[in-house]
Amino acid sequence: MNPLALLSAISPRAWLEVGAAVAIASAVAWAIHHERDVGRHEIQVQWDADRARMKAEADKAQAANDAESARRIETLKEIERDSQDKVAAARDAASAATDSALRLQQRFAAAARSRTAPGNPAAAASSASAPAASDLLADVFNRIDDAAGQLAAYADAARIAGAACERSYDALGH
Repeated sequence: MNPLALLSAISPRAWLEVGAAVAIASAVAWAIHHERDVGRHEIQVQWDADRARMKAEADKAQAANDAESARRIETLKEIERDSQDKVAAARDAASAATDSALRLQQRFAAAARSRTAPGNPAAAASSASAPAASDLLADVFNRIDDAAGQLAAYADAARIAGAACERSYDALGH
């Protein structure tokens, strides 16, 4: 059988119905495709807006974090400068105390020499062990003074370091 004969056997109305069905199917397919495109576009717009909002929030949080970090660093630097000033002041005070102790030691030694100087009637009346006792007393005084100076320097340094540590901790905790 001839395929053209078969096609000509179909009535024109049937062709019209087939054409209408193809047109309707095409219109439905286009509408579905268009609706998907519109939906995709709406989703993309919403996603872009959410991403822009999240980026703005992240930038704001980062700026706040940077400001807080800068504040903490500046506070720590100020505490360090203050501690260095206190250490320098303690060092100056220790130096002044050392100078004062040295003058006192010199006066003590001069007094001890004057007690044992020849021609001193009081020294002539004293026993022979008197010069040794005054020298021993001067030596003990010098050692005690040196030890006290070292202990005071250590105590000053520890106090200043502890205070700086507390201030640093408090500055970072707030």
